[in-house]
Amino acid sequence: MKKFLATILSITMIFCMTTSNVFAQEENSFEFYKVSSFDPFVEKYIISDADEYHVIMINRVTNILILDGEVFTPTIENINSIVPFATVDYSTGYNVSYEIPWRGALAMAGVIMASIPGTGWTVAAAIATGLSAEGDNLHVTCTQYQSKEQYYSQHHGTYYKKSINKNMKAYKKSVSDSNLIYGPVDGNWFDPIRP
Repeated sequence: MKKFLATILSITMIFCMTTSNVFAQEENSFEFYKVSSFDPFVEKYIISDADEYHVIMINRVTNILILDGEVFTPTIENINSIVPFATVDYSTGYNVSYEIPWRGALAMAGVIMASIPGTGWTVAAAIATGLSAEGDNLHVTCTQYQSKEQYYSQHHGTYYKKSINKNMKAYKKSVSDSNLIYGPVDGNWFDPIRP
């Protein structure tokens, strides 16, 4: 029995080590980084690998997303909800919905990581993989709120509120339960301006 357990554990350990090396190689085969922007509320990202290079910009006030110069204006719907919560100002909530045509797996993963702060490469790549089979449009939806507390940006000399995306979902083809490929999940707090 001990030999059997030792064999199973050895095989599992080898599998885990092999799998982690594959994921590490996949993660290191691309670059995703933030670059400086003159506008304090615009975040600019570069995502590239050996074959592709994409520039993604997102305005954290208007939520307008630009992918390689093409502008994607989200559908924004204000909501009025009063829910008691210690740090979230639910009166500031609005629904955001993006529809991005297929531009390749790398571009789609970059759009996901830029439009949903806190989404890592593993989740973004899984969503892009879910789209890639048919080259479907990507639909990203969430509800964004601001914090009750104000913060000061020393870099820009202005006060701002942190933001959080809740009920984040990604769909292929159209926004419907049958096309859901990710979510719903809540994001983490993020600064819409350089602190």
